[in-house]
Amino acid sequence: MTKIILGLIVFHLLLGFGWLFYKLLPGKEDRKHPDETSSSEKDTSPSPMPPSKKE
Repeated sequence: MTKIILGLIVFHLLLGFGWLFYKLLPGKEDRKHPDETSSSEKDTSPSPMPPSKKE
């Protein structure tokens, strides 16, 4: 019985560290092109000058 409980504890630790490692790996979001930013990262402050229009 003790070996079963010890095995469950070790299994739980391995799953926990595996999940932590998985979560800390760089994901798909970190591989975006540097020019692309998500909506939360965009600067929403008003600019002092309006953008110039190309004709």
